Amino acid sequence: MAVMREARADGARQRRPNRRTDGPPWGRVVLSGVLSLVLCSFSLLTPIERGFPMLRIAGLPFRWPFLVTAALVLVMLVWDSRWSMRVLSTRYCLRHAGVMIVLVAGALRSELPATAIARVLAYLTAYVLNFVVLTWIFERGSRKTFVVVLCGVAITAAALGVAEGAFSYRPAIYGQWFANYDQAVGEFEVGLGSGYRVNGTLGNSIVYAMAMMLSLPFAAEIRSVTIRLGVCFLLLVAAAFTISKVVAVAALPMFAWVAWRLGLRRVMLWFGALVIAALAYGAVYDAGNEAFGTRLLGRWTARLTDPQVVALSTGLRSEMWLRALSPASNTGISLLVGHGLLSESTVSTAVYADLGTIDNTYLNLFYETGMVGLLAYLFAFTAPLWQLRSLAKRSIHYWAAVSLLMASFVFVSYHFYTFNFLATASMASLYVEHRKLAALERHKTLAAVGRTT
Repeated sequence: MAVMREARADGARQRRPNRRTDGPPWGRVVLSGVLSLVLCSFSLLTPIERGFPMLRIAGLPFRWPFLVTAALVLVMLVWDSRWSMRVLSTRYCLRHAGVMIVLVAGALRSELPATAIARVLAYLTAYVLNFVVLTWIFERGSRKTFVVVLCGVAITAAALGVAEGAFSYRPAIYGQWFANYDQAVGEFEVGLGSGYRVNGTLGNSIVYAMAMMLSLPFAAEIRSVTIRLGVCFLLLVAAAFTISKVVAVAALPMFAWVAWRLGLRRVMLWFGALVIAALAYGAVYDAGNEAFGTRLLGRWTARLTDPQVVALSTGLRSEMWLRALSPASNTGISLLVGHGLLSESTVSTAVYADLGTIDNTYLNLFYETGMVGLLAYLFAFTAPLWQLRSLAKRSIHYWAAVSLLMASFVFVSYHFYTFNFLATASMASLYVEHRKLAALERHKTLAAVGRTT
């Protein structure tokens, strides 16, 4: 009898709304929509790391996403401390807290401590603060509203990217923002030449491409098949205009999951339709238009076959990676704790003066924070995949996290807010779904035990 009462009480607790924290349904929807619009706009429409204005407090510059999410988490801690502490004490947040301790230690040893601390705050915002806010939206707010808002913002960002690549149009405000970060990027003529790579709304072709690719799992949740395919096609075209090989690397895990779920034959038909559409676009658009340069396929062909481009892309990366792993560069204590944040530039500039990064997240962390930092980072990102492996078959969000891990082999990803917000949104989706399934399983078990007693 006691077991049956516990089962009934558990079911009642799941059905009973907590009006103090949840509020009325319309209130949750409105609040979720506002929060989603602000956070998604920061992630997809503003070049946070590429010239977007910062707010100075006590003479120190702070990025808006950190200030907004930190304020939201503080409000949550005051309003419902029990729920907030439950989320902050999850193994996910604790693992990333361990990475942050290593990053702070590396920042204190950096020659540019202020810039290094900014990287630490970006990591805190992207992986911890966002996780708390997004978990609230998914658990106690309206996840459907988040998906609708995110898809709307992603469509806007993708349309601007396609306009830049296909029609050589970029809003003037983006040129001003980019110029704040790099005058050459801000003043560079849009659509110039066959080697032009779209920077999109985020001021960097690789960052923009990753944002488009990591938006795909949420676009896949659109119920209407026609709209879903249209949005996914737009996101893929916008990513393709970046002429970045990271697109293919990031797409591989998600496309493999889609092929497995829908059947290889159907996926090949869709892929064939996509290729035909791309060829039709290339045939209709005038290849001799000097403002555009060459067709999209021509740009990809030039990037993959031009000897100079291939040499710069693969040769320089290989040389930098070998230098970062060189025993001469990692001796004694530096092998364990690295050389400090931002020290990667000493390796990259030795190979090519204009490079400031090693272009590999794992080698970058190894060089900056040593084996301690690299292992902490790998543990923080791979342990959740093992913990949530039961969702690998049913959720594309699982493979979005795998995509980020794979793409991190060809660029440095850990200190960006933009696309990492989307990766964290996928991870929060998985954790919330896992928690709901665990609660449902527990309820079924208790009910079954109650029926047998």
